[in-house]
Amino acid sequence: MRDHRRMRTAPLVLCLGLAACGSRDFTITSGLYVVTAAAGHMPADDAAVRGTQLTINHTARTASFSVEGQGILMGLTPAPEDQWAEGCPTNVSVARMEVAKLETTELALKSLRIASPMMFSGCGSEPPSNTVFIVPAPVGKNPSACADGSATPCLALSLATR
Repeated sequence: MRDHRRMRTAPLVLCLGLAACGSRDFTITSGLYVVTAAAGHMPADDAAVRGTQLTINHTARTASFSVEGQGILMGLTPAPEDQWAEGCPTNVSVARMEVAKLETTELALKSLRIASPMMFSGCGSEPPSNTVFIVPAPVGKNPSACADGSATPCLALSLATR
């Protein structure tokens, strides 16, 4: 009789276990973003770089930067899903973070220069993402988030409005 009960509970336990391992996909969200961290620029440009705003239109595949009233518009090309980054590990899973190429050879915001800029979404407790990071290519499967003082030029931005 005990074996019979185990046989009935085993599929239930397996099903619950697989549900807990489900993937979380964090996509790049359209909206207005503000800089929360930056690295790789001259101290004299700090206010201008931190005052940068980014408007993402994922549907139109555009990214528009505003630095001291000057606009910089460029294309945004999402990477295939098999090239998305992974992060925010839990005990049983990792999140997938969308990656996109900014269509320019160099993103120049005052003295901040990011060669072959790539964008990837941040992750959190639940999708959708409210952060994006801009770093030099390639992003790789396990990218580092941008922080003030990072050795690599980068930007971290948070969603202000959708």
